[in-house]
Amino acid sequence: MFSSANCVDSPIASHVISESWLRQIADSTNQVVQLALGLNNVARNGATMEPRRVGVGQKTAVTFPGFCNTHDTALFRCLEQNRFSATSEQLLALAYRSTCREACAKQQMVACYFPQVLDESAHPLMARAVLNEMNICARLLAWKKALEEMLLGGRNALAGYVVEFGVRPSLLASVTFSLAQTFTGRKLDARYEWITLSILPSANGGFAVFSWNKRAPKNPSLLVKSFKAIPRELQSAALVNLVLEMSENVFIAPDWWNALPQSLQNPMLARFSRSITSGNPAPPGASLLPKPPPVVDWKIVKSDYT
Repeated sequence: MFSSANCVDSPIASHVISESWLRQIADSTNQVVQLALGLNNVARNGATMEPRRVGVGQKTAVTFPGFCNTHDTALFRCLEQNRFSATSEQLLALAYRSTCREACAKQQMVACYFPQVLDESAHPLMARAVLNEMNICARLLAWKKALEEMLLGGRNALAGYVVEFGVRPSLLASVTFSLAQTFTGRKLDARYEWITLSILPSANGGFAVFSWNKRAPKNPSLLVKSFKAIPRELQSAALVNLVLEMSENVFIAPDWWNALPQSLQNPMLARFSRSITSGNPAPPGASLLPKPPPVVDWKIVKSDYT
């Protein structure tokens, strides 16, 4: 994925979220929970979302074919070997790794379905969907290239907003997205202004990190401002709502998930099955706002722009 290096080495199974971070929320069997599409008895019951246990360090949904070992080590050394302190280098590494993973997934999807839409019997709606994915992929690759230029010594043009937690988050995530609606229900203009959200653990708690292009004129700033308007005790749960609707790169502590009653698990699975990214219809109202009592409260210590 690091195309600027013109590297010909084979990619390894790169982690979109650091393996050492995943181990901090894994259970005694070194597994985490990931939500995924369940196809058992699909003919009778239809496709549903379900929790699945995946092993940390295995070539599963936890990884993607991203970088060769040399570049994976070099590009993300600041995350793997240094304590996280929200430096500009670390924010850039988080945004780049997440963007590469999203671009990789889009490329794989287009490669899979594009030959099918060339068939005369293909439904026009399928062709439209694949063309939309191609459009998103091209925009992601353009943002990836801009991030690579920053990594190779260009001016770091990322803005950031960092939230620090007093307890370790029970859910980790890494997602780069273009949003259709803010936390408070404001519908946003149809702009592809990418923003990355990472939720990660630390020795004594954890962080949520928003990062985006300083030159993006509107949507990312409006999203962060709407997050700041949420009562602090509900902000952690609002982040959970957001990542469930934005990405499949969500990894959950099994002990926490298993302790949730089904009355709380089911709404999370339902939320995971929809999306409010750009190109999808925005739901009415402030659907990302959690209702008290929140499903999580990670005891926010402080939050500020970087």
